[in-house]
Amino acid sequence: GSFPALNICVYSAVAALKLKPVIVSSAASSQWGANEPALLWIDMEQLLYRRGIFPFRSAAASIGGSDDRGRELSEEGRKLILDAIRRNGLELLKSPGLAGSIDDRMEIYFSQDQPRALINVGGGVASAGIRSSRVLLKPGLLTSLSGELRDDSVIYRFLKDEKLPVIHLENVRELARDHGLPVNPHSLQKVGEGELYFQYRYNVWLTAIVLGGIVFGLYIFGRVDWGFRMLRSSHTHEVGPPEPMV
Repeated sequence: GSFPALNICVYSAVAALKLKPVIVSSAASSQWGANEPALLWIDMEQLLYRRGIFPFRSAAASIGGSDDRGRELSEEGRKLILDAIRRNGLELLKSPGLAGSIDDRMEIYFSQDQPRALINVGGGVASAGIRSSRVLLKPGLLTSLSGELRDDSVIYRFLKDEKLPVIHLENVRELARDHGLPVNPHSLQKVGEGELYFQYRYNVWLTAIVLGGIVFGLYIFGRVDWGFRMLRSSHTHEVGPPEPMV
């Protein structure tokens, strides 16, 4: 629930690629996320689903927050989140501990066909791990497990146990910088424009071949008498052979 805009971006990509997602949401959010009690992320998702914008929605939801149980929230805050999960008709993940919450997610993800990848949006503790582990995760595509990452999470299990790739979407500034996208743009780029779609790069192989040809030509010119002949034919007066240098 902390990144509703990123959620919509992921849903749009999934719909465009005609993939079959299995989605689990966290209803809670951080300070700047979907934190209006009457319009949490799962409410937005339900609205988009009912209007036919996306043909899929979450299979289940958790409270989110500390231990994935919202332990840092007030009793009223947890009640508001539980009400939202019920009114949207979602299965509630309610294992008493973090390990159980991770188990619940893995069971849902693997309850249908074998997953091909995991897309994680945000820093939910069950999905991405506790803070000390989450900072070790570089945003973007992850294909192998960092040796320093040892705390249990859904990402950890996908990389270590299942050997499946993970797309980790967090730290938006770094993602934007790595993909040539503006941060806080004054106007939206047109589709098909920008470094996300194309980049100007030098052709390294062509450059190496041309440079090698130049070096080879200079070597031949300086080491054999072709250079001397060319110089002699280009002058009207007599030119002697090049003097050796000491």
